[in-house]
This record gives sequence, C-alpha cells and structure tokens, in this order.
Amino acid sequence: MRTVLIDAALDLRMRTWLATTLGASAQWRINKANEYRDDPRNANSASALLQAVTYVRQKNGAGISQMIQLFAACEEIDFELVTFAGPKSERVAGRYGFDHESLPVDDASHNELLQEIFVASLEDLRDGLEDDIPLESQLAEMIRNFVPQRPATPEQATIVLLTEIRDLLRDRLPVAVETPVES
Repeated sequence: MRTVLIDAALDLRMRTWLATTLGASAQWRINKANEYRDDPRNANSASALLQAVTYVRQKNGAGISQMIQLFAACEEIDFELVTFAGPKSERVAGRYGFDHESLPVDDASHNELLQEIFVASLEDLRDGLEDDIPLESQLAEMIRNFVPQRPATPEQATIVLLTEIRDLLRDRLPVAVETPVES
C-alpha cells in the first residue's frame, strides 16, 4: 500500500468527520434508549460510542492511521465522506457496545472499532462505487489488500445476504422481555 503523507489539515478533517459520524450514531442510540427504557443495551452502546468520539478526537493508533489513509484515498478520487461509507460501516459502528455489556470500553476497543469500520467502509465503497474507483488509485489498492473477494457462487451470496438481514433484524427489533406467568 502506498503511504500518504499526513498533514495536520487532513488529520483534522478526518477526525472531524469521524467524530461527527460516530456522534450521530450515539445520538441514534440515545433516542432508542429513551424509546426502550427497559433495555440497557442502547444506553450502553451510546456511552461506548461517545467515548469512541473522545478517542477519535484525542488519541492515535492503528485504527486512526487506517481511517486517515481511507479518508485520503477517498479525497484522491474526489469522493467526499459525509457520513459512513455505507450500511456495513454504519452497522459496525451502530452495534458498538450494544451486544456485550461487559465489553471493556478502552483505547484498545476503540482502536478495534476503527479497524472494523475501516474494513467495512472499504466493502461499502467497493459495493457502492464499483466501476467508479480507478484501478490505480489508493482506494482500489486498499480494497485489494483488505477486503475479501465477493462470494463466487449464488449459495455463498445468499449466505452473505441472510447474515446481513439477520444483523439488521437484531439491530432494529427490540429484545424480547420475558414476563413471569402466573399459575
């Protein structure tokens, strides 16, 4: 992968974009926490996302470096990242801290989140832009290096699609609350 010279302005633009985008996901989780007060997962996720926003604004790490590279690669082809690159990266962020109450919310977990968003963003960009990504661009090179090949058979494609549907349903449906049955 080619190395992009990182200047302060690029770093600031990426951090501003990512902090704003993660903050919007946190706000969505806060709204869901207000809607489903008996389910603590939304509040947990909102808290984790807000802590990730602070991490993005103040820290460095492999995830930050990858996101800067992604941001620069998008700028190279004149593709402006306004929000998440697509549904996969949005889902990765939106599920942060949601499924695991005991997930340690620390620099390591924030770094892992950013690395997962990086790969999901590359998949989103590959799927959304397809033929509009120049083969010699940094973005195309990143996709080749970090994103697995698309499913080759219809069965594999069906499995991928069903997995995505399952994940969307998990995110959108409230958790079932068991109530005791009186005899």
